[in-house]
Amino acid sequence: MHIILGILAAVIAVAFLLYRIYIAVQIGRGVARSASKAGQYVRRRRLLGRNRKAFEQVEDPRTAAAAILASIVEAGRALTKEQESHATAAMKDSFVVDRQQAENFLSEGRWLARDAANTIALVNRLGPVIVEKTTPDERRAFVALVEDTLGIGGPPTDLQTDALGVLRQRLQLVN
Repeated sequence: MHIILGILAAVIAVAFLLYRIYIAVQIGRGVARSASKAGQYVRRRRLLGRNRKAFEQVEDPRTAAAAILASIVEAGRALTKEQESHATAAMKDSFVVDRQQAENFLSEGRWLARDAANTIALVNRLGPVIVEKTTPDERRAFVALVEDTLGIGGPPTDLQTDALGVLRQRLQLVN
């Protein structure tokens, strides 16, 4: 009888130890999630600046292009992994940056796109930044990049088509 009690005590001790490890892992995940959210908050506050809308502070045409790309592609649907990887690779080549910088531009652009009232308002606000600092060929290449990225997710929605039309107008690519 005492052997059975010893085995039972060992099983209970192992189960208790496994439960404590499980709880520690759950706490670790919660801490990591909180740290990630805190980091995102700090980056967002830095991007937003002193109580100004973030997209009014954008001076880099690459950031403006990434925000417009994210806003148009995400209009009415979520950005897929294929679209995200295509956009990152295309921005890497177009912007002449490494992959990490291209991913940073895309994530910054997605933050900016979330802060905008709507896609067309964002295009109207950030279009002039691109026009001022890029050539017509670079603007045409950007519109082609947006169209290629949209093509990956299936046919564009009406909102995406309208936003592309406004983009062409704001980038002075329509006669």
